[in-house]
Amino acid sequence: MSASLRVLVRARLADSITAARVCLAIALPGLVDVTAPGGMIAGLGLMAFIFLLDGVDGIVARRLGTVTQFGSFLDILGDRLVEFVFIWRFTQDGVMPGWLPVPFYVRILVTDVCRVAAYRAGHMGARGIHLEGRARSLVLSRTSRTGYGLAKLILFACCFVNAASPAIAVAAVGVLTLSVVRGLPLVATYLPTVVHSLRSLVGAGRRGDGRRPMGGRLALLQVSLDCLALAMVSGLRIA
Repeated sequence: MSASLRVLVRARLADSITAARVCLAIALPGLVDVTAPGGMIAGLGLMAFIFLLDGVDGIVARRLGTVTQFGSFLDILGDRLVEFVFIWRFTQDGVMPGWLPVPFYVRILVTDVCRVAAYRAGHMGARGIHLEGRARSLVLSRTSRTGYGLAKLILFACCFVNAASPAIAVAAVGVLTLSVVRGLPLVATYLPTVVHSLRSLVGAGRRGDGRRPMGGRLALLQVSLDCLALAMVSGLRIA
């Protein structure tokens, strides 16, 4: 392997792991036959592996010294896509509680608008949004991220095995509660600038020459995808 190729692989390895977990989530139904012997266990194992990769990409980026703002945005985008794939599938299958998707995506939309406002204020870096003290621990600590990821895994696993409705409902309440609790510090910290976020959605990160840097474009992409996901899950509920 040439030196230039090694540098490229090193720089993009964490981003490739993020992309791989999204692809695995999309391909899960085709990769696993739940009616075959051991198929259910294989599906649960693959689902757990997908959520495990959510932590691996960040570890790899830090170990290789390749933590970037682009990678941070891509990691969040990967989370959004994996969540949407599972929520969309299980809602269509009728096992996901019908009340969950809309408030779940409303919370995501609100916090991502706050991220746009934070980016415009220069408070978004390679390691995420700027928060201080307990607010940072609640949103960005390893314990917080692991707990939230585990809650989502339990919910999606319950849906996958078509567990009893009360178990799925309890898991759904847990996910929504943690989602809201983890989102509150972002909203509380950037509430004074949220009023200006509508303007930020139009001009987020715009430089003096009228162009947007990569971070601004990615922030806008996230909010746009949030709006699309919210519209789609709202349509599913109406249907």
